[in-house]
Amino acid sequence: MVAYAIPRDRAQAIAEGTQRFMLMSPRGTAARHARIGEPITLRPGGAEVEKPVAAVCVARATVHIAATGVRRVLHEFRLGMGQGSSDASLILAKVIAAEQGHPDATAGAQAVAESLGFADWSELWRATIRDARGRGELPGGVYVRELVGWRLAT
Repeated sequence: MVAYAIPRDRAQAIAEGTQRFMLMSPRGTAARHARIGEPITLRPGGAEVEKPVAAVCVARATVHIAATGVRRVLHEFRLGMGQGSSDASLILAKVIAAEQGHPDATAGAQAVAESLGFADWSELWRATIRDARGRGELPGGVYVRELVGWRLAT
C-alpha cells in the first residue's frame, strides 16, 4: 500500500470524492507511486492524528507540464472494465483535454487546475515550481509530474 500526504485545504474535497487525482513529483527508486488496482491511503497533511482516506488507484499517467499548460500526457494506464473504470476514464479525459494541441487545451488546463483546488493554471504552475524543488525538471521549463487517480474505497 502506498500512502500520500494531501494538502489540508484539499482534505474535505478528497474525502467527499470531488477531487479524484493529484499531480506529484516523480519518486525515487526506494519509494514508488501506486500501481493500478492498489489500495492507497491519503493522509491530510501527512498527519497521523487526522482520519486518513482509503482509496484505490484507478488511473496513472506521466504528465509534462509548463507555464502554458499540459505539454504531453504519456504512459496512460487505467483500471480495466468494472468498478472504477469510468472514474479512470473521466480523470484521464480531463487531463488529455488540457494537452497542448487539443482544441480546448486552455479551458482544459483551467479545468485541471480547478480540479486540484487552484484558481487557475498559473497558480498551479507556481505551486509546482515551489514544491518540486528541481525534482522532475526537464530542459525548457518543463516539469514531469506523475498523475495518480483514485476512487474512494467502499
